[in-house]
Amino acid sequence: MSFDTVPPPAHPAITPELVRELVAEQHPEFSHLEVGPRFDGWDAAMFRLGDGLAARLPRTADAVRFLIAETTWLPVLSVDWTFPIPRFVAKGLPGGAFPWPWACLLYTI
Repeated sequence: MSFDTVPPPAHPAITPELVRELVAEQHPEFSHLEVGPRFDGWDAAMFRLGDGLAARLPRTADAVRFLIAETTWLPVLSVDWTFPIPRFVAKGLPGGAFPWPWACLLYTI
């Protein structure tokens, strides 16, 4: 049995500049927010947007399904949940140099 110990290579276009472009084009209400440094998880790259939001972009084509499932089902399933979960505030579409959907969510620690 083989276990991966490092995340798969990410899409090369995921940069703060790309996030600024996507946000400005698709969610201009957030375009005034500063884009922070990139933090990578296994499936997604995250960028802070100001103090209260984050942009989440799938790192690979395989990870798109996880973002779609979360943005679709978490709002439905979590109605009565009292523990912290990702709270999506905006969905993004493929655009510019980025071929996949992405999302903005409340930033929680």
